[in-house]
Amino acid sequence: MITDREEIERVLQIGENILLEHPELYNMSLDDVLVKLDDGTEQMLHDRWGVTAWMVVKSLECFDVKNLVIQLSEIDSGILTYKYAGYLLQVKYQINLEEQILEADKCEKFDKIILYVNENIVFQSELNEQYIGRIINMIGNHTDNNFHRVFLVNYAKHIINMDAQ
Repeated sequence: MITDREEIERVLQIGENILLEHPELYNMSLDDVLVKLDDGTEQMLHDRWGVTAWMVVKSLECFDVKNLVIQLSEIDSGILTYKYAGYLLQVKYQINLEEQILEADKCEKFDKIILYVNENIVFQSELNEQYIGRIINMIGNHTDNNFHRVFLVNYAKHIINMDAQ
């Protein structure tokens, strides 16, 4: 589980630098980029996900909650792309992940959007008390999802981080 903020930011910075040096990567699919950047080193096996996360975020056309759900749910990549892109959206673009997951539930896209929100919810900078009850009720509808328990643990950590327990 990627929960170290410094490591996430390091990978994203390297990913952004790679894209600046190789803008032609934007013309490739996410899968092709992952293959192209696989130089066999342990470091690049991890850092290439920062590239794909930036590619996802830079491809977004609209940042309102509903359109984000629609656009993000159409992305097909690996779990680290989703996690890093979710972090970018939250930290660099001030996207509220609580709103995002609630909208995903309404749009029946929970299974896709939870991948962006799951581990990143702990980094949310403020507590939105108006969402707590709705999120707890919502997650009860998704007990068949493999991530529902981890999300609840991470959401609880977020509440504790905000000293609101």
